[in-house]
Amino acid sequence: MGDSAPGEQSSSTAENPERIRLRDALSSRTPRDANELARRSGLAVGRVQSLLGLLALEGVVGQTSDGWRRIA
Repeated sequence: MGDSAPGEQSSSTAENPERIRLRDALSSRTPRDANELARRSGLAVGRVQSLLGLLALEGVVGQTSDGWRRIA
C-alpha cells in the first residue's frame, strides 16, 4: 500500500522541474549571470537565484566573477 511500482520515483525523490530547467540553461564552459539564466530557463530571476544557491550547496554549480556554470 502506497508503494511505488518498480521503476517509478516517489514524489519525494522526483526531480523538481524548475531545477531541470535551470540545469539545462547552465553551461559547463560559459559562465552566465542570473538574468541570462532566467531568460534561458523561463524562470523568475529570484527563483533562479534561490535554485543556484541550492545547487551550489550540492556541488552542481560554481560561481565565478563572470557568472554561474555547471561543474557536475
